[in-house]
Parts: sequence; C-alpha cells; structure tokens
Amino acid sequence: MFPGRNRLPWQVYVAIPLAMVWFAITVHGALNLSAAMDEVPHVGSGLAIWEYRDYRMNPEHPPLFKMLATLPLHLAGMANTSNIHEERELLSWFEGSQWAWGYYTLFLNNDRVPETLLLVRIVPILTCFFCGILAWFWAVELAGRRVGHTAGLIAFVLLLYNPEFLGHGRYVTFDVPTAFSCGLLLLLAWRCWKRPGWLRLSIFAVAAGTLSLVKLPIALFSVFILLTAAVLLLVRMFRDPDFLWVRQSTHPGWTGLLVAVLLVGMSGWFFQWAGAGFRFALHSPMHAHTDNTYFLSSDWRESGPVGRIAGFAHEHRILPETTVAMLNLTGTMRGRVVRLFDEENLTGWRHYFLVTIFFKTPVSWLVMLGIMAVALVWRWRVWRSFKKEKLVFFLLPFILMFLFVSEGRLNIGHRHVLFVYFPWVVLMGVTLARAGMMVSLRRVSPVAAACLMLLTMAATLRVHPGQAVYFNMFAGGSPHTGSRILDDSNIDWGQDLPQMAEILRERGYDRINLAYFGSSNPRSWGIDDFNFIIRDYPLAVGMPEFMPADPDLPTVTSLVTLRDIRMIYLHAYEREPIARTSSLLLFAPLNE
Repeated sequence: MFPGRNRLPWQVYVAIPLAMVWFAITVHGALNLSAAMDEVPHVGSGLAIWEYRDYRMNPEHPPLFKMLATLPLHLAGMANTSNIHEERELLSWFEGSQWAWGYYTLFLNNDRVPETLLLVRIVPILTCFFCGILAWFWAVELAGRRVGHTAGLIAFVLLLYNPEFLGHGRYVTFDVPTAFSCGLLLLLAWRCWKRPGWLRLSIFAVAAGTLSLVKLPIALFSVFILLTAAVLLLVRMFRDPDFLWVRQSTHPGWTGLLVAVLLVGMSGWFFQWAGAGFRFALHSPMHAHTDNTYFLSSDWRESGPVGRIAGFAHEHRILPETTVAMLNLTGTMRGRVVRLFDEENLTGWRHYFLVTIFFKTPVSWLVMLGIMAVALVWRWRVWRSFKKEKLVFFLLPFILMFLFVSEGRLNIGHRHVLFVYFPWVVLMGVTLARAGMMVSLRRVSPVAAACLMLLTMAATLRVHPGQAVYFNMFAGGSPHTGSRILDDSNIDWGQDLPQMAEILRERGYDRINLAYFGSSNPRSWGIDDFNFIIRDYPLAVGMPEFMPADPDLPTVTSLVTLRDIRMIYLHAYEREPIARTSSLLLFAPLNE
C-alpha cells in the first residue's frame, strides 16, 4: 500500500491525528452511553457461548461477532454468570430467554456496568476503525497510485466521521461489521479477478464462509459478488466472440467461476457447522432437554421459500439448528408495526431506506453524491474497458445488496443499510482526488475535499454522543424533529440514560415517572426511584410493576414511547419538555 520501506506518504501523517480524535470521541461515547436496545441480547448470547457453549440465546444472528465482542469481558473474568449453578431458579437461562438472560449478565449484581460495556465495545470500535482503513485500500485501488492515497485519506475520514457510522460503530451490533465484511470480501474477490490463482481463490472462499458467521446477509453478498463476475464474463463473451476458446491467463473464465461457486458453497456449509461447534442441536449441553423447535413453524411446508428451506434443512439435518433458526427468523421478521411519515402498516415500504438515506445523511454528502454521479456519467465514455469493469465489480454487489434489503422491508432503522456508505465514501474520495489532476479544478478540488471532511466532522461533533440517531437539516437537525418522519432505532435506542441521570441530579429530582424504551437498567446509572408508567411493555425486563403517572413528579420519556403516553394520559404531555437529550425528554410535574 505504501511506497518504499521507510517512507510513508504525507496523507498518513494527516490521518494519524484525525484518527486519534476519532478514537477519543468514540471511546468517550462508549463510556457515557447506556446499552443500546439490541446490545443486551447480543452480549448475553456471546457470554452464553463462551461460558456454557449455549447457542440458544439470540438465534436470529450468527455467533462470530458476538463471541469476538464479549471475548475481552470473558478473558477479564468479569462475566456475570458465575452463580448460574447455584441459582437453579434462573429461568432466563433454562428457558433460553435472550432478553432476560442478557439483562442478567449485564446488570444484575454488577456495579461496574460502564466498564463492562466499554470492554464489550472494544472490538466493535476497532472493527469500525479498520473499516476506514479498508476504504483507504479500496480508494487506492480505484484511483491509482498517483492520487490513490489522497483519495484514501478522504474516504478514511469521511467514513469514520459519518455520524451514523461512528454512532453504531461503538455498539455490539452487526451493521458496521457487515459493511467491513462486504468491503473485505469484495477486495479479496477483486484480487482474485485481477490475478486468478488457487491460493487467492481459496482465501476468498474461506473468508466468505467465515464472515457469513457475522451476519446472514454477508453470505448473500458473496453470491452477489459471484453474480457480478458472471455478468462481467458475459459482457466479455459478447464483446469478444472468441472469448470462450482463448485460454484466460489474466482473468478467470467460466471454469474458474464454477470452481469459485463450489468452493464458496462448501466453505459456507462447513463454517456454519464450525460456528455451531459441529453440533446439530441448539440446546445447551448443560440442559439437554430444552425444547429445540421453538424457532421452527409447524407448518413450514406452507410457508415462504425461506421457511421451506429452513424446515427441509432441519428435517434432514443438512444444517445445524443455529443456522436453521437464522433462516427461519429472517423469513418471519415482518408483522411488526412500522412507521414512515404519518403512515403505519405491517408490511413496510420498498422506498423506506431511500427516505432514511435522504434524512439521515449529511447534506454535504447528498450534494457531493449528485456531483459524483454527473462526473461518473461524464467520464464513462472515455474510460477503458478494464476501468469500467473495475467500477462495475466494485459497485454492483453493493447495489444488489441494497435492493435485497429494501425488498425485505425490515423498516426498523437506517442502520440496516449502513453498508451503502462504504462504496459512497470510496467514490467520493476518488472523484475529489482525480478532480485535482485537472487543470481547471486543481485549486478547487483540495478546497472542496477539505470542506467536505470538515463539514462531516462538524456534523459528528455537534451531536456527540448521540451520533447513532443523527438527522440532517432537511429533517430539522435532531431526532426530536426527525420523529415526525421516522421511528424506532432511527430516533431512539435506549442509549441516553447516563445523560438524563446527570440532568436529574443537577435539577435535584430523586424520584420520577419513567416511560423508557430500551432494555438497560436505569438503576445502573443512578436512576433508582421511579414509577414505570407504561403498561404491558414487552421489554420491561427488571422493571417494577406498572404504576400510573404521579402528577407531582417529573416525567422522563423516550421519544419512541412519547406517542403512547400522550394517548394513555390524555395528551398530558403535549407541552414542551424542560430538558432533553438526543432521545429522552424531561417534563415538569403536571401539577406545576
């Protein structure tokens, strides 16, 4: 990547202090944010595997990243599971209740919750950082050696300082790791495409199988890479009728593609079994009589194609039950209420993620996207075929992935398409760097690149530490105004308890009404005395019994639950809050 043995390009010296600032704000946020909603079952699942080889928790996601994230906690001996043998009444473990089990491991009998969360967030933070390094590599590959490192620096900074990417990069979730895995797989495949060989092909196949244990869509991304290779081979065949009869020394032919398909399929199958410890049953070895079929519908033969595949694989023991659970739950995720603007339904919208991209991406990026699209169209005709091939190879798998996720209509958060930012920053870096080679833009390009990076950094610092619920100026600039457009993890993920606890201490409130959307324990951050005012809240693990709101007490509510308590309490909370964080509101007592 870097020319010479003892010489680094100047761009590296610019990147180092920017990376240090990034680490500082990312770690600060990791220490000062409560557990995000999905972190609780993910952490509990990873610890269950390390401590007891128990795969029943959080079966809808593969085990690899959860195990890596919880490894520091496991090695530090801080896993809160040591008394499980004595507490036989701990039903969350025996029944495989992932939310209750995760709550137990993180919050019960644990007076070091912030340190615990920081330990499990080390791997996600490093994954996010290495994703920026990977974007640099790709920018060098696409821009060429002359301006490659300039393009890489721009891509590196833009990706790391993107508010949503940074915000979710510190959580034990799979959205940033998915982007990293896709970028890495594509880079390995591209090296294989440029210089085919058994070693490169084997490395790609092993990586495809291994990274499919991070999140299930990564297995599909491998398929999209192979489909892209097939499309490019077809184009070559139609452009050159003799293509089939000429020995391909520089690019793989159809035989190489077929071998790649077989190797990737075998690798994926092998690593699914390896991820399950080469054990079919999902149950815990310590509790062998657990019901293992809770995740599989009894009428799977009449369900959709994914359900039929899951049922057939389970019946014939083709795949371990961990993989069957992922397939089945992935195919049955619809059916929850989702919202876009003022409309609600159970099926979602295909255009949902286009809306989230428009409202949750910095405006400067959207402007640059338009400029970049015009530049690519303008330059397409003068590019050589190999350069066009490289761009198609880089973009098409991400486009297919985006279309697949959009068609799935799991409309619960922009985080599910964070992978789109990876090719986006790479192409922005390449566009700005190569524009600097043109005489007419030689002075404009460095200024534009610097402004774009500074605006991105400013957008991230402005909302710190609430980057995960970022909204741009088109949506009003905050999740409070953005809640009129989007819902769920777009505006609130239960992460702001420490900030609200500090506000309550400053105002002298020692008892409150609480309507909290999340799975954390408010007591871990000093909110000890409260009335829980939401009735039948499904994730109220560890919460006290429902109590009506006391009009003499202040009320803390999450943005997600605000609509509910306004309906329950007859619009009593229509007035302006007296304080707020990025996702929590504090209302004065109703009797004041």
